[in-house]
Amino acid sequence: MTLGSIPLADTRLASDGETLYYLSRSAKAYEVWSLALRKKELKRIAELGGPEKADLGGDFPSQLELDKAGKFIFALVSGRISKIQISDGKVEPVKFVAEKEIIRQQNMRIFLSTSGAR
Repeated sequence: MTLGSIPLADTRLASDGETLYYLSRSAKAYEVWSLALRKKELKRIAELGGPEKADLGGDFPSQLELDKAGKFIFALVSGRISKIQISDGKVEPVKFVAEKEIIRQQNMRIFLSTSGAR
């Protein structure tokens, strides 16, 4: 699928079917590449962290997603989401806050009702 033999973490095909984007894992970092399929032109778009920043093994999934306009790639690497501009390889972290409120009594009731249904 690619021009070299490298471990692939994820791949995405552009909506026009002309370019394959992939996330590869080297000894030093994750890298995002583009491959123009008809021309067989390979280009490194961005590097995402090194061993000190990214756990290259770990339990975290690695994933790529293209935006609908085809201008950005979103990469999930080592539990962090990055937004990558395809044209110049500029990488920005995607910042977000996620909270979940747990109400202990409600959860106890749910647990008791589900465990009682066995």
